[in-house]
Amino acid sequence: SAPFSSWQRHYDLTLALFVEAAEAAYLTGDFEQQDKLTAVVLQQANQLLDKVKVYEVKIQAYIAQNQLTEAMETALAVLQLLGVKFPTQPSKWDIWRGLLATKLALTGKRIEDLVNLPPMRQPDKLAAMRILSSVMSAAYFAMPEMMPLIVFKQVNLSVKYGNAAVSASAYSSYGLILCDFCGDINTGYRFGQLALSLLSQVKAKNAANLAASTKAKTWANVHFFVKPWKDHLNSTLQPLLEAYAEGLETGDLQAAGYAAHNYCIHSYFSGKELSKLQAEMATYSEVLTQLKQERTLQMNKLYRQVLLNLQEQRSPQGQNHHLRDYQQCYSEQDHRCYLNGKLYQESQMLGQHQDAKDLTAICVLYFNKLILSYLFGFYQQSVTNAAIAQRHLEGLRGSIIIPLFHFYDSLARLAMYGESSQSMGEGKKGWGNESTDTETRRRGDAGTGRMETPHKISFTPQSVSLQSILQQVAVNQKKLKKWADYAPMNHLHKFYLVEAERYRILGRVNQAAELYDRAIALAKEHEYLQEEALGNELAGKFYLAQGKTTIARAYMLEAHYAYLKWGAVAKIKDLEERYLQLVAPTKIKIKDRGSVKTTTASTTNSNCTETLDLATVMQAYQAISGEIILDNLLSKLMKSLIQNAGAEKGFLLLPTKTKQESNNVTMLIEAAGAAGSEQVKVLLSLPLNNYLPTSIINYVVRTQETVVLNDASREGYFTQDDYIQQYQPQSILCCPLVNQGNLSGIIYLENNLTTSAFTPDRLEVIKLLSSQAAISIENAKLYSELRARESQLTQFLEAIPVGVVVLAANGQPYYSNYQAKQLLGKYLLATATSSPKVSSLEKAPIYIAETNQLYPREELIGVRALKGESATINDLAIHQGDQVVPVQSWETPIFDEQGNIIYAIVALADITERKQAEAERIVFMGELETKNIALQEMNRIKDEFFKNTSHELRTPLNGIIGSIRLILDEFCDDRNEEVELLQQADQSAIHLLEIIDQILEIVKLKEGKFSVEIQPTNLHGCLTEVIDELRSRIQHKSLQLQRNYAPQPLLVLADFTSLKQVLFNIIENAVKFTDSGSITVTTKIQSTIEGEIPEEIRMAVVEIQDTGIGIEPSQQNKLFQPFIMLDGSTTRSQGGIGLGLVIAQKFIELMGGSITIESAGTNQGTTVAIALPLG
Repeated sequence: SAPFSSWQRHYDLTLALFVEAAEAAYLTGDFEQQDKLTAVVLQQANQLLDKVKVYEVKIQAYIAQNQLTEAMETALAVLQLLGVKFPTQPSKWDIWRGLLATKLALTGKRIEDLVNLPPMRQPDKLAAMRILSSVMSAAYFAMPEMMPLIVFKQVNLSVKYGNAAVSASAYSSYGLILCDFCGDINTGYRFGQLALSLLSQVKAKNAANLAASTKAKTWANVHFFVKPWKDHLNSTLQPLLEAYAEGLETGDLQAAGYAAHNYCIHSYFSGKELSKLQAEMATYSEVLTQLKQERTLQMNKLYRQVLLNLQEQRSPQGQNHHLRDYQQCYSEQDHRCYLNGKLYQESQMLGQHQDAKDLTAICVLYFNKLILSYLFGFYQQSVTNAAIAQRHLEGLRGSIIIPLFHFYDSLARLAMYGESSQSMGEGKKGWGNESTDTETRRRGDAGTGRMETPHKISFTPQSVSLQSILQQVAVNQKKLKKWADYAPMNHLHKFYLVEAERYRILGRVNQAAELYDRAIALAKEHEYLQEEALGNELAGKFYLAQGKTTIARAYMLEAHYAYLKWGAVAKIKDLEERYLQLVAPTKIKIKDRGSVKTTTASTTNSNCTETLDLATVMQAYQAISGEIILDNLLSKLMKSLIQNAGAEKGFLLLPTKTKQESNNVTMLIEAAGAAGSEQVKVLLSLPLNNYLPTSIINYVVRTQETVVLNDASREGYFTQDDYIQQYQPQSILCCPLVNQGNLSGIIYLENNLTTSAFTPDRLEVIKLLSSQAAISIENAKLYSELRARESQLTQFLEAIPVGVVVLAANGQPYYSNYQAKQLLGKYLLATATSSPKVSSLEKAPIYIAETNQLYPREELIGVRALKGESATINDLAIHQGDQVVPVQSWETPIFDEQGNIIYAIVALADITERKQAEAERIVFMGELETKNIALQEMNRIKDEFFKNTSHELRTPLNGIIGSIRLILDEFCDDRNEEVELLQQADQSAIHLLEIIDQILEIVKLKEGKFSVEIQPTNLHGCLTEVIDELRSRIQHKSLQLQRNYAPQPLLVLADFTSLKQVLFNIIENAVKFTDSGSITVTTKIQSTIEGEIPEEIRMAVVEIQDTGIGIEPSQQNKLFQPFIMLDGSTTRSQGGIGLGLVIAQKFIELMGGSITIESAGTNQGTTVAIALPLG
């Protein structure tokens, strides 16, 4: 190592060399040397930030050596130094509080926009982010309650301080939490997409080294923990391999190891052939050994041992004594259910997992034991393993194992109860007919271990009730159904298979039979080979318990073949040991016809008269299940039924669409065929009339039971039927087609050549075909209805005046209506495009409106929708020769259940007429604006004229008034005519001056130049002054003045001068327009029926009520309009120019109040109410 003096002389260089050396030692697996080098750095480094990198190396080394507790302790200590603290023992409340804080931090932010956050620059925050990221996996494995808190801290730091290189990994982990912990799969998936987008952006910003350093971990996280919640498990395999390669290239050995291991897990659970997968996993074991990734290597070997057990590759002879002690209590038959072999020995490894507090490893161990115990029929042990796995399930959060656990847990519980009920004699709810039918004949006691082990958590069929089993299954199914809603390709077949088992336990055989078929079909469609095999096996057991050997054999052969393709040799042997009679021969050998008894019906276990070719039956079954066109289906169905049942002729009846209730249904003949004829008449819609025995048909409709008559004219309940008496048929079979409990049709078969033609085994074949026929007929009807609706929709689309274009995901036109063709013509023809996300309309003559510039390709119609955006475009123009058509477009993407874009819908509207109308509107608005400006100018000139004129008139008027009063003062004692004329002139001049003042005030108010000084004002005092000034006028007209004041003094927020002017104006008007009667002035605090008004919004109200001339209702809306005077000579005789009330209203509003005027009509008086805020 470098001399310690170099730390003083060349600190930065020495630090860099030691850090690089420590990391190199870790990468080469020399943990002893790495530990020495990190110790030197931690001792010599000057500051904490200089130590962060070696702390990262130290944590990764601990994890690689499966020292998870040490990794967590180191990380938490460093984080505390960096100011990031966590509770020592996090509770659920801590997690929910952290989640809430994170959601609050994200409030108002679009998830997709987080990619645009600025880069994080604070060194201490960047250091914390790196330490948090390095310890994430240790927390996931050993302290799952700490893992969410770490993620929340990373997300909050990113949102607050900007994105760091490891923020992408943090967002992916947050997606894991949302998908699993919170059940918010859509949002979690979006965070997974955000993580991938952030990687791309970092790389695009010339920071490829930063992107590469986090790509392996981020890709592994997203494609293991997030993508499977919505995407097919198979779609994650290639990205996980890319993450593995990226991790090796960038030196992120931990992420590389996880990615390789997770690839193997997903390959296994997606049904990859076991021998090929074993070879791949062996290669990865070698790599993990070289990389010294001990923990990941252990998990890899655990899964490889599971594969060996399924492949029937036993552990070698000469096992160590500890293993022998561990297994001495097990019978020899149990070896397939325990992971003790050449790659992994649970007897030793369980203790190591417990010492490391590795909850994930413990859960993985017991989860796989759950599956193996269930597959090989040890149901009680399987339920026990499930209970232990469930206690450690936190260690597998977010992974595909979570839904798989709920799937197998339900199957194991139902199987355990079914087996026990059968062994206790509870009828046919159990499987029955197994060569070794109870677990007690082949299991020993459970294993040992330091944590929960089977002997500490055990279940027996007698200790668990059906109700408790069904309750737990219901809980599991609720979760599985939700997951299936988001990723049906991964989970829906599992949900249906559990439902089939549940219905089996409940004795609802019709529903169970249908659901087995659904589960098998979906598992096959989505290539889950092992679950297709399991579904066929369970269906075979189901039919075997029902005594339907022929059908059971068909399913068991399918199961045998699927297990063979999967490479599960041990499971193949298991089937052959327990169901040898079903999986060995390929033909069913039958005795002579003479041994068959004549019966009227037919579910007994008698023998057939012929050899039934199972391959022919299955070929007919597949032909029916694969047909979706109704007439083709009916034709194939009738041919298959007549051929396989030995019928002479056959009919298919379907219910009319107008009657839905089964007890009132009317059946019509829709298909008819005969043996030896290739022609089947379909879609006849004929009434029964004399074609068929109506009593039999009605019986089957009413009971939904199968009727088999071996000699119809001589025995049974239907010998008196008119058809039977007339035609004397011999053998009749009438079978209902039932789908989900509803009657979807009836099969009627007849053989007039022999009695007892429809034997029990043939009846089983007919029921097998008819069960699928019921489903297929329903599907065909739905398809026919869908086509009819599609045709109707097409007619609608063709009729609308808007162009509609549907683009496929590759940008090619999928559909276009007439109007769209009129607009775009030949450019709607599909052509090859270079990019799958570019619209084929890119060559169309689409321009930016009102220019000769082609519309940008990246913004062309359909392009945004194909990228997942909805958009409206208003500036399009399509050039059609010399004609230019302005167009507006709307587009939106259409997604499938997995969130993939499958179509883009574009609507195009020819907006020529709208553009013309808009142009005319613009011209009109221009003219209107010109006139408005002219009007405003006229108003301005008018106001200016009033203002100037008023000022010019005011001065001479004041002079006139002054001169008149001087003269009057000289002749004050005279009462001659000249004095009276001078007094009239004085009053007229004063009135004219008031008008001028009003004009000036209204002009100031309009110009906003009038201000008021608001302060607490004594309302009663103001009223007293006004009344005193008007008292002589009131007395002159002999009017009564009544004052109803509030008992307390009222202080209002007002300008005293303005308020006094308003009150004077109002009361003066009351005096002026009241010739007799009274004037009442009332003050009060505003009240309401509902209760007291809050203090802060209380108002004082003054009401002036007179008994004067009143106001016509039609005139009341004009009271506050300037220069408007009410009609009527009385009003005009009093003078004024119609500004008093306008000014009063403006003043009151400036003071924060309101004024209202009410009158019942002419000669009904008037009430003026003024409300002002209390001071």
